[in-house]
Amino acid sequence: MNSFTDEDIILGLRKRDNQVIQFIYKNDFSKISALVTNNNGSDDDSEDVFQEALIIIFKRLREEPDFELTSTFSTFLYSIAR
Repeated sequence: MNSFTDEDIILGLRKRDNQVIQFIYKNDFSKISALVTNNNGSDDDSEDVFQEALIIIFKRLREEPDFELTSTFSTFLYSIAR
């Protein structure tokens, strides 16, 4: 699987690039899953939280064409999930 910079991830999400989404899942799902399960959530809850966090990011990218990260993408995604 490819490696992407944070800028590549933002561009890929804007284009709905499936490789970028797979990369995010591979690199970030386990952190979000640990967050959810450590707070008494289930595996299904982890999947829901991850999906909802991505939806929020998709909406934000659509609403803010000049959006720029002020942290790493992983930190941004985790903070939304939290």
